[in-house]
Amino acid sequence: MSEIKIAIAQFTPFKDDIENNIAIHLKLIESAIKKNVEIIIFPELSLTGYEPELASKLCFSESSIYNLPFQSLSTQNNLIIGVGMPIAQENEKPNIATILFFPDKAPLICHKINLHETEQSFFSHGKKVGIFSYSGIKFGVAICFDSLIETFIYSLKKMGVNYCLAPSLITKKGFEHDIKLLQQYAKKFQMGMIISNYIGKTGNMFGIGKSLIIDKNGKLQKQAMQINEGIITSFCN
Repeated sequence: MSEIKIAIAQFTPFKDDIENNIAIHLKLIESAIKKNVEIIIFPELSLTGYEPELASKLCFSESSIYNLPFQSLSTQNNLIIGVGMPIAQENEKPNIATILFFPDKAPLICHKINLHETEQSFFSHGKKVGIFSYSGIKFGVAICFDSLIETFIYSLKKMGVNYCLAPSLITKKGFEHDIKLLQQYAKKFQMGMIISNYIGKTGNMFGIGKSLIIDKNGKLQKQAMQINEGIITSFCN
């Protein structure tokens, strides 16, 4: 099993302004490229911000993701890029999704399977669980609330996942509880947890930042500052 350098991005998104949010993504991806990162992951719904009331207006079609700049960046720099967005569904509410762009491969659409009760008026439960392998390490995607559901994490473990990528929005009120739970899961299932979070206001929520990596023993491996926009890097092995 190889050692992989990963980056976690945190930032404050613009409301109803995908173009400026893409610009932030590109700036943070450029920082990751300069640090020879192999995977970068952004928070939940990172291209639109966490705006449930606007999700139907801002959602992407599955075909439109190919028009985004991330596929070419991924291929040119041998970098896996994970960005968040609402994905339109025919005759249904949109799904919350993380799209993983791979070098010289089609993107992987990963849905949020478990919705918080406050999300169910705006989104549909997803069906596509995101799993991929890279350099001998298997990764699974658990978007925010998914990562807090023990049965979901156990299902990833049964599929052989070594590291859980958790694009999230975590507030000050929920942070201590959520991270304690993720540390318990990491230790119980011997699975690293990689959590990307927002800083500042998005929708009606305030992200606390502090994006982090929890190792397979449930210990804090690395953590970002609460107020800093940017990336942190560490290694998976």
